[in-house]
Formats: sequence, structure tokens, C-alpha cells
Amino acid sequence: MQPRTFIAIVVALTVVVLAWSVGRQSIGQRAPAIGGGPADESVQRRRLAWFDRVGRETPIPAPARAYVYPRLSPDGRLLALDIRDEQDGLWVWDFGRHMLTALSVGRASDIAPVWAHSGEWLLFARGRGVAPGLWTVRTPRGQDLGHGQAGSSAGKRLPADSNSLLMPTSLSPDDRHLLAATTAPAGFDILLVDLSGDRPPTGFVTTTADDLNAEVSPDGRWVAYESRRSGRSEIWLRRLWDEAVDRQVTTEGATRPAWTKGGRELVYLNVEGGMVARSIDVSTLVPGVGEPIPLFAVDIYRDLVGRTFDVTPDGDRFVVIRDLSRETGRSVGPDDCGRTSWIVRSENLKKPSSRPCV
Repeated sequence: MQPRTFIAIVVALTVVVLAWSVGRQSIGQRAPAIGGGPADESVQRRRLAWFDRVGRETPIPAPARAYVYPRLSPDGRLLALDIRDEQDGLWVWDFGRHMLTALSVGRASDIAPVWAHSGEWLLFARGRGVAPGLWTVRTPRGQDLGHGQAGSSAGKRLPADSNSLLMPTSLSPDDRHLLAATTAPAGFDILLVDLSGDRPPTGFVTTTADDLNAEVSPDGRWVAYESRRSGRSEIWLRRLWDEAVDRQVTTEGATRPAWTKGGRELVYLNVEGGMVARSIDVSTLVPGVGEPIPLFAVDIYRDLVGRTFDVTPDGDRFVVIRDLSRETGRSVGPDDCGRTSWIVRSENLKKPSSRPCV
């Protein structure tokens, strides 16, 4: 492992450990502002926005907060948010009502929400308190199925057990299995968790490098994940129930994958902070992978290890956390498709002379 890679890993691990270990007051009590005063400027300059595939922005009228992980509900009407400020915890933004609803407030250790496919509950990690572990909470649109009441700290602790803190990233289509990142001596590993608790979590990807940000395909057959086994972050594919096939998707440096178009496309961030798409053909034993198609560049907040954006199932719109304190990419004017293009410094991602309009 190169020294600078080791340093980056230490920084990422430090952030994650702090996120799981720093607490606030219980629900109903307002914690003091960070540092004893107003939220710092970097928090105030973090906002939510929609972007389409050509980079057109539509602001989301939510207040500036310390947003971390945004996750769209299956019906697209709600946005689950991991927020870490003076009222930290899990929140849900209602796009129709323009309203933020608290699911847990004053719990800095409630992180990384993942939607059930029914949209009625969220799974998340709780890293401190009486019963740390994996929990679920009922959402504002959910029915009372034994999960916690919206706006309360009750929730339901899942029986899945692990000796390490788990960061949930993706559920199988039947909501019975979870892929989660966990810390390991070499960095991060990806575990497969049986949520019934009948079996302990098992290693899914456990190389000597960092492996994280695993996402199950819509049909439940494939997992896209990020690995640094080559010396830098790249996107890989692996069968969920058959580890015999392990296919590298990118070679130019990539991070934070997400599935779109029913499993026929992956979108991800390149090393410059640009959003990129690749077509995926999983109809064969070894998946076919298309050429990278740069979409747009934006100042996405991405200081933590997880995916700090989300995308609609059709791949047409992206919810991003805009970090207005930094600037990435620069416009070079509209291309042949009528969209704004952008400069990237990676040789493998230079704009080709002719590429399809997507």
C-alpha cells in the first residue's frame, strides 16, 4: 500500500469512527450548536439539488444542513437523509410538501439509511447507546409493522449480529439480506448480512485493500462495488450468490457506483468529481461493459466514504449534496447534444469526437 493511500484511508476511517462515536442529546432536547455557536460555514453551504443528465440544476427548497447520505424512496416521493449538525440524526424530505420530518434527532450515531423496497421502513446503523447495531424505523408513509414511530427513537433492532460496526449500503430485492461495509485491519471489507439473524455476517469481498460501497442490482443477481486492490479506487462487479465471477468495470479511477435503467447501466463518480455512465450487459456469464460516457461535473460533497448522491431508477435525474465551498470541473460550452460539457484531466475520460446523446 502506497503511503498516500494509507493516509487517505486513515482520514476516511477517522471520519467514520467519529460519526459512530460522537453522541448528542436525546430526542426532544436541542443539542448545543457545534463549537458552542452557530453551525460552521461549510455546513451552511451544503445544499440539496436535482441534476439531469446534461447538468441542468433544479434546487431543492430544503434548508442548508450538514447532509451526508441522501437516499430516494422507491416511489421517488421522499428523500431519506443522514444529517450531522445541531439536530443530527435521520430525517426525511417530502418533495410534495416541502417538509423535513425527523425520524431520530440528537443521535449522531444513527447513520447510513437504506430504504426497504416497500418504502415503508428504513434500515440504518446505530453506533452507540444501549443497543448499537442495525435498526429499522417506520417512515411517514409506512404502516405500523413493528417498526418505530416516525419522529421517535424507538425503532426496532434487528437480530443480525456482528463484532464490528456496520455501515449499510444496499438491500437485496426481498429485503432479507444486506450488504454493508465494515472496518478491517487493511481498511474496509464488504459483509453479507442475513437480517433474520439465523447466520452471522459473512465476508462478501475481503481483499487486502479497501472494498466498500456495494450496491445490489435491481434483479438481485449482481453487486457493483468499489475496490482499491489495483492501487486506486475502481468499480467491480460480482455475482451476489456466486463469487466465481469478478469483473472489473473501470480502469480510469472511479468511486461510488449506483445502478440505473433496470440494471443495464451503472453511474459513478470519477476522480475529478464528474458523474459518468456506463452501459452494462449482464445477460452473459461475464458481463459486458460499455465505454464511459461523461455526464456532468458538480461540486458534490464527498468527504466521507459512502455514496453522497442518489439517482432515479431511469437514470434521468440525480439528487446531489452540493458542497458550495468547493468547485470542481469547468464548463466548456454546449456539445453536439446541446449539453454543457466539462474538462477532465484523466486521459481515459477525454471527450471523444463523437459520442451518443444520453
